Amino acid sequence: MLIGLSVSGCIRDIAENKIEERDVAYIISGTLIENREDVRTVVTEYGKTYWRNCEQQAVEIFNRLWLQGRILQPRVQQGPVLNTYAGHWLQSEILPVSQVNKPTTSNFVDFVDTYTMDWCFAPKWID
Repeated sequence: MLIGLSVSGCIRDIAENKIEERDVAYIISGTLIENREDVRTVVTEYGKTYWRNCEQQAVEIFNRLWLQGRILQPRVQQGPVLNTYAGHWLQSEILPVSQVNKPTTSNFVDFVDTYTMDWCFAPKWID
């Protein structure tokens, strides 16, 4: 399974068939979407920029992942925004998945605090 670190880039990769949606556990986003208007704004802006070559597919994918709770937003709870300098996909094998449940908005900061060292020293970045 893959963990995405950028809504714009990850959704684009899925829409452009570079990554299979079924292979994505969740996307940890830097967005701060708190209501329906925020969703509309993000989808509209990203559709014009990041998703301009695949807008319809990207919006459908975003909506599906959003409704499934697979887009996590640490900023909603003043959590960290993860850096994407080395890429925006991680293999979930870098995390002890068998020992950890999917992070939720209520436990995200603890989740990131626990695994940040693993991410910093042993990531397996996907190009």
